[in-house]
Amino acid sequence: MTEVTSVMFRRRAIELVAEEAWKRGVNFPCTRMDSSDALGKRVCGDVLAVEDIPQFDRSTRDGYAVRAEDTFGSSPSLPAYFDIIGEVKVDDVPTLRVSSGKAVKIVTGAPMPEGADAVVMLEYTDSIEGDLIEVFKPVGKGENILFKGEDVSVGSVLASKGSILRPSDIGGLMSNGITEVDVYSTKVGIVSTGNEIVPPWEIPASGKIRDINSYTLSSMVEEFGFLPVSYGIVKDDKDVLLSTARKAIDEVDALLFSGGSSAGAMDFVESVVKELPDSKIVVRGISVSPGKPTLVAFSGRKLIFGMPGHPASSMVIFEVFVKEIFSLIISGDLLDRMVVQAVLEKQISSEGGREDFVRGYLREGSVMPLYGKSGMISTMFRSNCLIHVPLENEGYQKGDMVEVWLI
Repeated sequence: MTEVTSVMFRRRAIELVAEEAWKRGVNFPCTRMDSSDALGKRVCGDVLAVEDIPQFDRSTRDGYAVRAEDTFGSSPSLPAYFDIIGEVKVDDVPTLRVSSGKAVKIVTGAPMPEGADAVVMLEYTDSIEGDLIEVFKPVGKGENILFKGEDVSVGSVLASKGSILRPSDIGGLMSNGITEVDVYSTKVGIVSTGNEIVPPWEIPASGKIRDINSYTLSSMVEEFGFLPVSYGIVKDDKDVLLSTARKAIDEVDALLFSGGSSAGAMDFVESVVKELPDSKIVVRGISVSPGKPTLVAFSGRKLIFGMPGHPASSMVIFEVFVKEIFSLIISGDLLDRMVVQAVLEKQISSEGGREDFVRGYLREGSVMPLYGKSGMISTMFRSNCLIHVPLENEGYQKGDMVEVWLI
């Protein structure tokens, strides 16, 4: 068992964990599932188009399919004239051929007839008599046509490796006939530690608090696209914690301990990790606030995180640290997160050499930092973002532009 004990910068810690994961051959498992059930899941590899979209040249406007060159020079005072030789509807297979001076009436989405290379919009035409129309605005070649494969071509990427499937992505897969997709089925175990923790349905006695972390972390794991597995509440008993850890390591791909990773006499996570097979502590403290006492270790090919017991801190560490490590392992890239600039409404103080992530409320281009006394949890549900204070910065003044991470 080897270990690293010095506090390190967050970005370096993420890289070291990822390097150790690759060295150990960590490979998060995948499963094939129906695309219709894959909303919110992460794809295991690039999903490539197997068909062109559209599968044929089609009109994007109601109007007339013509040869573009026959419209050149037309104007309201000097229109071009065309004989209508037929009509194409959406579900037709056109058999007509458009030649010089001829036009085919066509509707949006209908396949283009042979010989036509443009569509004149209906509003730029007038019917004269019978099957004769006049066109008083020229069109260029390809105008108002969506060509075969122009939208999606065979082999193009519909969903990139590691990306999470949104409703629009599900529609994109279905449009290409991809009814099954490989997604990560990674199981993440969650253990909430502490003698003071009781289930949410119990009325806490004096000195007790309800379990929050099991539920917030499970929700964050699921939102990330992985599968949460709760191991419930474990008291501050090393033997019980070790037994739970051994069981979890056999069943999941990564394990999160909330609480028990700081230097207190009753904090057993580090000593438990040391007794697991093929274990190595890679990170023992990161220079961030909140969440400095975070621990990261491996047991064989299984990742283990010792996280803060305070719910707001635990959520921040999962957001800015755990998710980044997961992303780097599965895709080779850090998380593609939404970051915006906003005007700070209240001063933020910080210490150089430490990253701060301050919960805030973002609205209409400005952000208000949300502070609270140690132990307060209301900032969790009042906030909608994190204000990032970089390592080299010692704080911001009211009115400064700051970097805001949406959560």
